Amino acid sequence: LLGALLALGRSATAVPALEWTFDRSTDVVNAPNMDPGHVQNGVVCGWTRWDPYVYLRLPETPTDVRELTWLTVRLYSSAPADLLDIYYRADDGRWCLGGILPIRQGWATYRVDLNRNNWRETTTGDAAKQWGGTTKRIISFRLDLGNEANRWVMLDYVKLATPEPGVEPGVTPEP
Repeated sequence: LLGALLALGRSATAVPALEWTFDRSTDVVNAPNMDPGHVQNGVVCGWTRWDPYVYLRLPETPTDVRELTWLTVRLYSSAPADLLDIYYRADDGRWCLGGILPIRQGWATYRVDLNRNNWRETTTGDAAKQWGGTTKRIISFRLDLGNEANRWVMLDYVKLATPEPGVEPGVTPEP
């Protein structure tokens, strides 16, 4: 595989998409402020305390995200919450947190154009307020599932990919 990627002139860390389907416990590094907060029956689930989040496992080498600008998340929440926030840390130490989509009650699919996300919270300077920072090579990736406590949440699916033609960012509620 490495030879094929190099033959295409791409970085060894470039990937066409990253997907977490939670069919194995190793998809999740940890899930603080959720009880039990582990993979169970194909979802990460639990009762929330204040500020629940899920760190997702990335490849061991920094991941090139220049083309992976489209985030799709399928999530259930038993009550509404403030925002689905996205956090990254780049290989140069820069990090940022931001989000634009409020969490709805029930099942919904959330789609975010990470280049247009509201990157707002960092201590590493304004250059971090963009998807992947200046290097576009991330070493850490997490989803903050809204700050509100006392909700049952289930994270079913997460995908980082290239933009999907004809699909708009936003929230699609499910029955």
